[in-house]
Amino acid sequence: MAKSFEKLKIPGADSVTVALRMRALLHHELGQRVCLSMAGQQIDVLHDQLDKAVEDQFAGEGPFQFDVAMDSSDQSSKNFIDNRKCYELIGKPLVQDALRGSSVCLMCYGEIGSGKTATMIGCPELGQGLLPRILGDMCAEAANLRKYGFKVSMTIQMLEVYKDGINDLLVDRSHWDDVGIKARTLP
Repeated sequence: MAKSFEKLKIPGADSVTVALRMRALLHHELGQRVCLSMAGQQIDVLHDQLDKAVEDQFAGEGPFQFDVAMDSSDQSSKNFIDNRKCYELIGKPLVQDALRGSSVCLMCYGEIGSGKTATMIGCPELGQGLLPRILGDMCAEAANLRKYGFKVSMTIQMLEVYKDGINDLLVDRSHWDDVGIKARTLP
């Protein structure tokens, strides 16, 4: 019974893909030693490159394995991942799952300055981000499906979790206090 059920399962449904993107050093970071290396889908901490002050803090850490690891740290590298390639690896499968009827979610997490906005929205160095590409493809495909008589509806939310608050990014910032988003825990 389990085998036949697996055959009916939609690829990508009910799964989580964990991806990491390593950004280029920022201007104020130039000259610092690189303390991470990426090979395939694995990130290693280069312990010998760590300052003595933090060496003990990271003792025994790594390697870390990801479903998708993207190196955007050096534009001259043959392995450089711009936003177009990031979309191919992360965004396009998400769009395909959504068009198959799955609920999908894209979450970007990191410290201030870690490259979330450059990945999600875009920047001149990396190109158009994931969100404009995803929305563009979703709307184009929805229009195409409607030509063939399909009924297509989409619900989109763009939320920011910042400190202890949740902000609706599709609402003008001056009205965030009026929205009243509530966090809920489902069983």
